[in-house]
Amino acid sequence: MSEITFEEGDNLNDKLAEILDNSQDKILLFNKVSGAYISMLVTTDTSGLDSTYYKWKVMKFNATTHEWYGDYDTGELMAKSDLPTFIDEEAVDDQAGAVIKESYPWFSQLNILTNLLKKVVADNNVSGEEVEKFNQMVSFIEARRDTNRRYKDAYIADDSFVFKTRRDLWNEQAKRLDGGIHELIGPEDKFSALSYQDPSNDVDQAGEHY
Repeated sequence: MSEITFEEGDNLNDKLAEILDNSQDKILLFNKVSGAYISMLVTTDTSGLDSTYYKWKVMKFNATTHEWYGDYDTGELMAKSDLPTFIDEEAVDDQAGAVIKESYPWFSQLNILTNLLKKVVADNNVSGEEVEKFNQMVSFIEARRDTNRRYKDAYIADDSFVFKTRRDLWNEQAKRLDGGIHELIGPEDKFSALSYQDPSNDVDQAGEHY
């Protein structure tokens, strides 16, 4: 097995490229029991590998264009362009959660549910300990909202502050991305945490946000 040596002044990127190209051996590491592929090691020395838990293959291939796909016994080297595209269910769920959370933050969801429950209680003349606790919670939230509105009014009235509403932020973002700039330099979420929020979602409704 050929060895790669490092000398003072060597460019690490060049050395890495030397390891990854066709001329150098690669170590493919697998779980000894299951044969599951673990990783490719950027080294040419197997002396430090523990054969109690691992087994490995030593192969020459261009790691910039190919990688191992599968387990120890049935896997094979494949061109990266031919590899299947993996979709992580958790990532898909996280994306859905982000869209829901940013369009309807938890407090917005709570507001909608609270208003519905208030109507159900009133229309059906529901009473009891649970309703009393619910009413106490609603009273507390409404009082805190009122305090929050007065904070906003104070900031707006004070010339030492520049108070920006959510609508202001959306409009500013729209101007920055006007003409398709976001398509040129990347997704909108690089610019604002508001990227998934729907500007029509209760943004102008008093009390619907903190």
